[in-house]
Amino acid sequence: MSLFDLGFDKGSIYEIIVTTFDSKKRPHAAPMGVTISGATNLILRPFIETETLENLRARRCGVVNVTSNPWTFYKTTLKREPWVGPLPKSWFEPAKKVMAPRLVSSSSYAEFIVSSISGNGLRHVVRCKVVHTEFTKTKAAPYCRGTFAAIESIIHMTRVRTFLGQHKSRDAKRLIDLVKYYSELVDRVSPKSEEAKIIYSLLKHLRDREDSTT
Repeated sequence: MSLFDLGFDKGSIYEIIVTTFDSKKRPHAAPMGVTISGATNLILRPFIETETLENLRARRCGVVNVTSNPWTFYKTTLKREPWVGPLPKSWFEPAKKVMAPRLVSSSSYAEFIVSSISGNGLRHVVRCKVVHTEFTKTKAAPYCRGTFAAIESIIHMTRVRTFLGQHKSRDAKRLIDLVKYYSELVDRVSPKSEEAKIIYSLLKHLRDREDSTT
């Protein structure tokens, strides 16, 4: 089973959780964006001073965990904060093909080995080869912010029409500005996706409407 089977596609950035072992074989998890360059090739771009990058350098392997659970992102992002606390050990179990942990709660996952690490800026580029993929629950696609952007833009457009009909131009402009912001977001994370086409269509409708009223 390939990354395409898990719902990944070229050209989009997906928000996932990367799990690795540290030098003492303690599990570590961190949210990160991932792109793919083929059916079994993925690319991570961790910041240079992160524990994830340190673990990938030392262990040369890890797991990409697919989940849409906000609580999982919250806990893995803020685990160092005292009001959140460390991740429970029960969240993890061993991967099948690599020396790394995986999240028990993930809907699917991809185990990988590191092919190369390069870069000298704020982020490094970690190219990886997938050696095992699996669905653990009902099939769910990896989360891309472009999906959220498209849905929010559609909802905002329904309200823009209402506000314009009520001559509430300030409220309408606020929502139009949000749609424009989402168009910039989708340009970054999924520029050639169906979500991008939706937002571009909405913006064209707005421009046509503006032209017809000037």
